[in-house]
Amino acid sequence: MKEVELRRVQFGYDPKKIVLEKIDLAIPNKDLVAVIGPNGGGKSTLFRLILGLLKPLQGEVFIEGQNPQIRTDLVGYVPQNSKSNHHFPIRVGDVVALGSDESRRWGWGFSREVRERTDQVLEEVGLSDFKKRSWQALSGGERQRVLIARAMMSKPRLLLLDEPSANLDLQSKTKLYDLLHRVNENTTVLVSTHDLGLVPHIAKSVATVNHFLHYHPKPEITDLALHVMCGSDVDHHCPLPEMTTLAAAS
Repeated sequence: MKEVELRRVQFGYDPKKIVLEKIDLAIPNKDLVAVIGPNGGGKSTLFRLILGLLKPLQGEVFIEGQNPQIRTDLVGYVPQNSKSNHHFPIRVGDVVALGSDESRRWGWGFSREVRERTDQVLEEVGLSDFKKRSWQALSGGERQRVLIARAMMSKPRLLLLDEPSANLDLQSKTKLYDLLHRVNENTTVLVSTHDLGLVPHIAKSVATVNHFLHYHPKPEITDLALHVMCGSDVDHHCPLPEMTTLAAAS
């Protein structure tokens, strides 16, 4: 059984304007997939379908053979750092604990089990000493690691990250992707990025999304991937993403 499967998926926010069409995707367990493509190509829509936040107009989506709208605990999600409120007065430990199922229930405080799980995931992301630190005092890279810890609270089988390295410096990117490689030892990971130069360093495979989807089982940007991303006019009119390398920080 594949960790993630999309079978002939079609989706549009308006039935007359299809965003994703004829999407077939089968991701094996413990894959680390770089999801690339232009803005407006459907990467975020693909993530929302996998998360179960959207229902396809046609086709089916499965996580471990189950409907993601029913088994929301199977998938963890890390939004773009720029979309989080950097000024909210909350401690790091509470941010992480909010990723537990318990946070969705009425009442105050968290159980001992949630507090122990919070300590565990903070240790896994290398932030054990940050539990009582203010969210407002963190750097961009530290916030991303805290959000990954929050997403790991439910022990998901699949972790989705939306542009996790956006607005981070090279050293922070290096630490972030080192962490993702450790997480990937037990968890399947999909990470969207505009930085093609990072793909060979961070991924095991590549999914190119631009209305259609092409999956390549190696961390390579193939000619077919570029064709899916930009169409046939790659050389002159395709605004290719930035080409950063992690080599300088290693």
